[in-house]
Amino acid sequence: MDGEHGGFTLRVPGHMWPGTPTVIYSGVTDKEALTRTYVENTERYYLDQAGAELSGSVYTQITDLENELNGLYTYDRREIKVDPARVREANLAVIAAGAAAGEREPLKGGGHWSLDEGAGGTARDDGPNDRPLTLSAGTAWAPGVSGSALTFDGDGQYAETAGPVLDTTGSYSVSAWVTLDALPGNYATAVSQDGRRQASPFYLQYGQGAFAFSTPGGKRARLAVTPEPRRWYHLVGVRDGARGTITLYVDGIPAATAEAGPAYVGSGPLAVGRAQWNGADTDFWNGAVDEVHAFDRALTAEEVSALHDREKP
Repeated sequence: MDGEHGGFTLRVPGHMWPGTPTVIYSGVTDKEALTRTYVENTERYYLDQAGAELSGSVYTQITDLENELNGLYTYDRREIKVDPARVREANLAVIAAGAAAGEREPLKGGGHWSLDEGAGGTARDDGPNDRPLTLSAGTAWAPGVSGSALTFDGDGQYAETAGPVLDTTGSYSVSAWVTLDALPGNYATAVSQDGRRQASPFYLQYGQGAFAFSTPGGKRARLAVTPEPRRWYHLVGVRDGARGTITLYVDGIPAATAEAGPAYVGSGPLAVGRAQWNGADTDFWNGAVDEVHAFDRALTAEEVSALHDREKP
């Protein structure tokens, strides 16, 4: 909230800088309203983030100054404009959430979803973290590379885990077998992991005439191709944190390498069949996805080739 209670101010008559005050932000009428706004904004913007990726929070303007009204105290420091007990309670909750996050075990081992259930609303994770995928309404089952696969119609269906699978601040790899029933108008994403920024940490996708492994800042490893409808393609995206590169493999062969975008924290679920942009689900897949893998390291070219050969139809 950076000194302005998330954009709300309160006038206290008799405790203001002489002259007409400058009210930059929306005003509230009393201490209760200002306290409630502070607490609600703290819970909304800071509490969850403290358990995921927030490293610190600074309140920059403790008191009003000159003709501004943005402080917790009045200009003369004689009146506190919020209920200090409730503000303290909210702040201590953020501190506790951050401390608990530091005690959690780091994400290790990745995951593997064979998608061979063929029915039902969940798909088990054969990896060490036991992060099953939950299918959204309308997501269906279809024949896969082997066994069954998930199929989507590009109109809002997806599957997602209950929380993050990969530490996206370092090296990692994701892979999936995919088919496309129709080409997207912009992008369609087979695998991604949500974050709290406008862009997610990565997208394994097709769009604008190419398969791509995409990262924030428009950094994409791309292979321009018009895929054959309903043909299975094996896609692997590798982020090498040490080298600062991303590489796309298609059908076991290196297709493109590019500079990696920023290593955003992926604090949300791993998703199959969609992306997320600015907090909203988007870029829904129109086709099938099978044999999804998430690795907590950068696979070598030899490992990608072996994975393709082991799973190919």
